Amino acid sequence: MKNLFQTIVSRQWLRVSLAAIILVLGMAPIGLPILSDSSRNVAPGENAGSGAATATAFVYQWGGEPGATTRVERSDDGSATWHRVAAIPASVAEIEAVHGQENLVFARSEDAVWVSEDGGETWARAGALPGRTTAMAVLQDTPGTLFVGTESSGLLRSNDRGATWQPVNSPELLLGGAGAMAVSDIRINPSDEEVMYTATGVWLGTSAARLAPLGVFVSVDGGRQWFEMARALPGATPITGLQSVAGSLTAVTAQDADGEHTVQLTLDSGLIEALSSDNAARRAAAARALGLVGSREALPYLSEMLDDPDTLVGDRVVEAIAALDGVESLPALREALKSDHESVRARAAYGLGLFKDTAAIPALSEMLRADGALPARRGAEALATIGAPDAIQALIEPLGPEGTETARHAALIGLAQAGRPAVQPLVTVLASGDPTLRANAAQALGWLKPADATNALIAALDDPVANVRGEAAWALGETGTGAAHAALAAAVEREADAEAHAAANAALARIEQAMGKSAVEESMSSAFLRMLGQVPPTRWTLFGLGVILALALLLAPAVHTRQGQI
Repeated sequence: MKNLFQTIVSRQWLRVSLAAIILVLGMAPIGLPILSDSSRNVAPGENAGSGAATATAFVYQWGGEPGATTRVERSDDGSATWHRVAAIPASVAEIEAVHGQENLVFARSEDAVWVSEDGGETWARAGALPGRTTAMAVLQDTPGTLFVGTESSGLLRSNDRGATWQPVNSPELLLGGAGAMAVSDIRINPSDEEVMYTATGVWLGTSAARLAPLGVFVSVDGGRQWFEMARALPGATPITGLQSVAGSLTAVTAQDADGEHTVQLTLDSGLIEALSSDNAARRAAAARALGLVGSREALPYLSEMLDDPDTLVGDRVVEAIAALDGVESLPALREALKSDHESVRARAAYGLGLFKDTAAIPALSEMLRADGALPARRGAEALATIGAPDAIQALIEPLGPEGTETARHAALIGLAQAGRPAVQPLVTVLASGDPTLRANAAQALGWLKPADATNALIAALDDPVANVRGEAAWALGETGTGAAHAALAAAVEREADAEAHAAANAALARIEQAMGKSAVEESMSSAFLRMLGQVPPTRWTLFGLGVILALALLLAPAVHTRQGQI
C-alpha cells in the first residue's frame, strides 16, 4: 500500500488523471439528473385513461394493454425512474398503496380486487365479490382494511386484505327503503380516516332498470354509522365522484352530469334524532358528528346526554361540547362530578380537562385521592391537561405516604402526561423530608426522562433510604445521559444494599446496551467519523468530497516532500 502511494505521488500524469476522474464522478450526481429530466415523465398519451397511486416510498402507475391486461409500473425513487412489475390480468380502474407499507398494494378491476404484498412483483385475486365493483377506498392507518362499492350489492368492508368481505348493513344508505343498492363512489378524508363519504342509488324498473340516485352520506366512525348529507332530487343524475373539501370534515364535493355540487352535513340531518337511538354506537357517532358540524344549537341536546350509560357515548358527548366551546355546559360538568355512577364522574372529569377548567382543580384533586380506578385516572389526566401549578401539585400529593395505591398509579400516569411542567416540582420533592414521596418522585422523573433532572437524581443516589436510592438509579437508567452512566458506575461500586445495588446495576446495563460500550468510551476520532456518517449523501456532498479528494491528490507531492525534509 505504501509503495502504491509513493508511485502515485511520484508520477504527475497519474495524479492529474486520478484527480480528473474523481472530479467527473463527483459531478455526475449533479449532471445526470438534469440530463435525464426529460425521461422522468411518461410520454404524452402513454398513460391515458389511467392514474397513479402516490405513496411515501413507492409510486405506482398503470395503463391498459391489449387482451384486457393492465401494465403496472413502480418507481422506487419518487417518480424519477420507472420499471415494470407484474401485470394484472384484468382491466384495472384504480391502484392504491398503503403509505409507509407501499409493498402492500390494492387494485380494483371491474369484478375483483387484486392485492400485492411485494410491491407489485406478484398479484393475487382477493376474495370473491357479489357483483361488479364501482369504487374502492383503502385505510392508511389500519393496513389491510378497505372498502369496496358495488353496482348492486351495496358497500362492502374487508379487514383482512380482501380475503373476506362483510356488507355494511346500514339502512340509512338506502334512506330506510329496500332494493338493490349501488354505491357510485366512496372516499376517505385524508386528514381523518374515521370520516368517509359515499354516494348511493337504487335500481328501479322491471324490463328496463335505471339507477336512481339516493344521496350523499357521511360516516364519522370509520364506516359503521352513516348520516345523510344531501338527498338526491327527483330526476337527478347519478353521482360519479366525490372529493373531500380541504379544511372541513363535514363537506364534500359531488360530481354528476350537471357539474360539481358541494354538500354539507347540517344540524337537521337526523343527528338529533340519532342521539336517542337504542344503538349506543349510533348515539356516539351522532354526538361526534354534532361536534364536527359546529352548530352551538346542538349544545342543549348534548348536555342532556351527559348521563348516558355508555362510556363511549359519554366521551363523544363531552368532546363535542368542548369542540363547540360550550362553556355554558361547565356547571353541568362540575355537577356531574358528584354523580353516583363512576362512568359519569369519569366523563365529567374528561370534559373539565378539555376545557382546562382551573375552578375544577379542587374537585378533581379529591376525585384523584378518593375515587375508584377509572374516575381517579380520568381526574389525573384532567389535572395534567389543565397543567396549572395547582394541578401539578394535586398530582404530586398522592405520591406521599397517605396516598392509596390507586391514587398513586393514577397520579404517575397524570404526571407522565403533564410532561415538562411536572419536572421542576418533582425535582423539588426529591429534597423533601418524606422518603415515600422522594422515592415516588424519582420514579415519576424516570417516566419523564428529563436530562436536566440528572444532577438531582445523582444526588439521590446518596439518599439515606435504600428504596429512594434504588428508584433514583432506575430513573437515571431511563435518562440515559453520560453523567448518569458515570454516577451509576460509581454507585455500583459503593452500594451496600442488595436491592439498590441490583437497581443500579440494571440501570447501568440499560444505558450501556442503548449507547454501546464503545459509544461510552469513544475517542474524538470515532466521534468525528460518526458525525461524518450522519452527513446526508446528497449530490452536493458527494461533489464536495470529490473536490477534496482531487485536491488532496494534487497537493500530495508538496506534503510528501515536506515530510521527507522533516
